[in-house]
Amino acid sequence: MDRPTILITKKLASPPAFLAYGNEPPDPSSAIHFIEKAFIRIAPVYDRATMEKIRKALDPESATAVIFTSKNAVENTAAYFGDPRHQDIAVQDPRNATIQDDSYKDAAHRASGQEGAIDDPLRPWPEKMPAAAFSNWRIFCLDGITRNLAASCFGADRIIGSAKYASALAQCIIDNGQFKKALFFCGDKRRETIPGLLTAQGIAVEEIVVYHTQLTPVNIQEPFDGIAFFSPSAVESFFSLNSLPEKAVCFAIGKTTAASIGDFTANPIIISGDTAEQKMIATIKNYFDQH
Repeated sequence: MDRPTILITKKLASPPAFLAYGNEPPDPSSAIHFIEKAFIRIAPVYDRATMEKIRKALDPESATAVIFTSKNAVENTAAYFGDPRHQDIAVQDPRNATIQDDSYKDAAHRASGQEGAIDDPLRPWPEKMPAAAFSNWRIFCLDGITRNLAASCFGADRIIGSAKYASALAQCIIDNGQFKKALFFCGDKRRETIPGLLTAQGIAVEEIVVYHTQLTPVNIQEPFDGIAFFSPSAVESFFSLNSLPEKAVCFAIGKTTAASIGDFTANPIIISGDTAEQKMIATIKNYFDQH
């Protein structure tokens, strides 16, 4: 087929062309043309109420099961703790590191004074909790970037379970058999999969929202042959303003995202074998190399 065009519904950590072809320049007549558009925006939650929730959930006497299903949850949780390993996290201090981030400023303006809001960056920020406070955490997280970031922020030795998908991660916690309660750091649009499965097995789930997901729909005028979705929220945002070309192929980061796509279209859906961005781009490239 002619050179395909793929719409990526987020800004990737590395250029998609680099993830697909590396440093070797591909034949421009056959290389995939990628278009990146951000269909969601992440607004960190920084407030005293959340700080106190985390503080009260810390148990210095016994091991605590902690769940992370996204890198956003990891980095926005890590922001509440003071530790040299967190200095590379851009969102560590809402007064400083993120003050030039429009998503932070917009969220702070809208959320001021509301429950779960980001505190006014001009107010004194409470002291961060010491790294020793999470010494008893036993972390369960999704594989890929979420696991890598959790290892960097909280220590690889604290990760005792991981899986590719949420349902498998919940089963990992159930099979462990050690915990009757789990602490779930998540966004405000988290799926019901993990809480539902754990609760059904008698494991209580305490949720702490550390970021909000805001839809940022973009009306796409350019034709495209495929589209890559990395979350159900991005699916919702895209279809709120757009429809798919008749023959466009959808690529999903996982089963949950694929199910969300299926609610809006009967177009073909290809599920990436891994949640890493690199794997998604490789899945897209392999598909079009074969068609």
